[in-house]
Formats: sequence, C-alpha cells, structure tokens
Amino acid sequence: MGKIYQYDIAWVNQATRTDLKKRKSLVNWFDKQSENIQVEALASMLKCAKEKKVAKGMLKEHLFSSLIETLKQMHKIETKNAMERGMDSSQGRQLTDMRIERIIASRSSLKKSKKRDLILDRLNDISRMKEKGLSWREISFYLKKYHRINISHSYLQQQFSKMLIDSQ
Repeated sequence: MGKIYQYDIAWVNQATRTDLKKRKSLVNWFDKQSENIQVEALASMLKCAKEKKVAKGMLKEHLFSSLIETLKQMHKIETKNAMERGMDSSQGRQLTDMRIERIIASRSSLKKSKKRDLILDRLNDISRMKEKGLSWREISFYLKKYHRINISHSYLQQQFSKMLIDSQ
C-alpha cells in the first residue's frame, strides 16, 4: 500500500493536544450527530483549516487536526463543560438556543417507513375518500381489501395529518 495510510501521528497529537482515545471518542460523537450537524462540522473544519498555514507534505494531518479541533469545540458546546463559571446569562441563552436548533435539525431526518411511503403513494386516494366522508377505519379496511396494505386506522390518521401539515 505504501504511503496511503501513513501519517505523522506525533504531529497530530501535538496539533490537537489529544490522544488516540480522545480522537476516537470525538469521531464517535460526530457519527451520532444528525447530517445537518455533520455538514456544519465539516464547514467549520474547512474554515479552521484555511486559517492555519499548512506545512509542506502535511495536508492530511492538517485537515484531520482541523476536524478534531472543530469537533472538540462543538462537543464542548454540547456538554456540561460549556457551563463554566463566569458564563453570563446571554451566553447561556445563546448556548441553549444552539442546542435547541441542533435538536430540531436532528429531528427533521425521519426514519424510513414502508407504511408511511405506502400512505404517501396513495395520498390523493385517501384524501378523496376522506372528502366523501369515509372514516379512518373504513379507509384502512379499503386499503387492506383492495391494495393488500395492512395499516391501522390510527396510524393512517396520524401520518395523513402529519403529511397535510408538512405540505402547508
């Protein structure tokens, strides 16, 4: 393989002031974040990398250390370490607002659901049946009998309502 997977670990240790265990912990934390936060982290990493001068032949180490520095800062904000002495109320509010935004961003990525997709595929039919006065139980029965889709009436109503709200 050659030099593909070789890098100066001592330089990374010094530049980030971390050890392998801490870096792995930060990367695991990064993996658990929503995609929006991951994109934000990578954008911050690039900004951090541009601010520092790259030593010749150290591009990989430089980019990696920039990512680790960014993750350290983001992790600090997300954990209790951010609530240090001397933090005034405006900084506390800013921190809380940032945390709330991250929670909202992570919630927007819904898990895959076959039943939700089936409801979405037949949204117009369901809407038309609802306009004609059919109950959710009757619509559920219709889907089961004519489309072989077994969806409970309560889940059908819940997802239909969410889809209507999202489309507005």
